[in-house]
Amino acid sequence: MNSSLALQADPKSVPALDGLAKAHMAQKRYSAAIADLKGAPPDEMLQSDLAIAYSKNGDNSEAIQVLSDLVKAQPSSAQAHSNLAIAYTQQAQFRQAAQEFGEALRLDPADDVIRLSYIKALAVLAEFNTALPLIRDYYRRKPRDVEALYLMGVVDRGLGNYIEAEVCCGRRSR
Repeated sequence: MNSSLALQADPKSVPALDGLAKAHMAQKRYSAAIADLKGAPPDEMLQSDLAIAYSKNGDNSEAIQVLSDLVKAQPSSAQAHSNLAIAYTQQAQFRQAAQEFGEALRLDPADDVIRLSYIKALAVLAEFNTALPLIRDYYRRKPRDVEALYLMGVVDRGLGNYIEAEVCCGRRSR
């Protein structure tokens, strides 16, 4: 059964609304996806779809509002905090992004994608002392990872540790 038929049978079907919204977004019909999702049931996946549709449609402030509401409704969701942080990053609101990435990492300390995003936001804000233990931990676990090497160098340079930054960057070239 396709999404349209499923919605005729159950207009509040989360899987059908998700499928239809994703199909509209794949066709770059973001306004149609927004229209489908505006009255949707309160579901994390559908709210994330709605935020993506708003963002792709150029309405980042509305995307941030949807994601902020989602974080308020599900404060223990690392993914919700991370999605909100990404939206803030797209708006160059790095202070808010760092706060949300920090909360997401607190909720899911094993997520290295969130960890790296948080470190990058902290680097933009020149909060190198906060970033240092995070990148050291990541670098210790993944010493050959290019991003680990790069970010370790960025943080060391930001702290004025030029010798350490040079050693770190020298390791990258080997």
